[in-house]
Amino acid sequence: MTIFSRAHLIWAIRHHVHQWGWKGIGASFLIVATVISLVAVVIPAQRELLTMKADAKFLASGRAIPAPVLRAMGPDTRQLSSFYAVFPTADRTTAAMEAMYAAAAFNHVELERGEYRLLPGPTDRLTRYEIILPAKGAYLPIRKFIAQSLKENPTLTLDSISFRRSAINEVLIDADLRFTLYMGKE
Repeated sequence: MTIFSRAHLIWAIRHHVHQWGWKGIGASFLIVATVISLVAVVIPAQRELLTMKADAKFLASGRAIPAPVLRAMGPDTRQLSSFYAVFPTADRTTAAMEAMYAAAAFNHVELERGEYRLLPGPTDRLTRYEIILPAKGAYLPIRKFIAQSLKENPTLTLDSISFRRSAINEVLIDADLRFTLYMGKE
């Protein structure tokens, strides 16, 4: 007769149930289940959390990721790095503004004196340059100016627009345009 025979196992269960009672057996089962879940779930999750915190700290530092490290990283990290690489740095703000003013001149839209504010971005790696431009021109050229500006500056967004016409038969309209230019930090 072996130690792990069926009869021996049934006798051991009956003995422990009689000795500990059902509450003791239930408590033992919960202790074993807790240890198994700790080893199988919690410890690996803690390791992954520590790795993710280290990766986030490195990415927030803004340092360039060396090519061998980038290849070793997963595709998600490479995608995120290439995403942030699209954003121009703050020194390209002048070029973006010149492109907007050139688009306005090309489309015969008169831009009046605007307001410009540098604001913190939605993440540590981005900054926002808020641009409020009063414009005057016909409706279609204003629309073409907006479309050209957005096409030439992929990180430019049109946040709001409002039109006013002084008289119903007036060809030229006044528009208030609110753009945001997102830029990467250096």
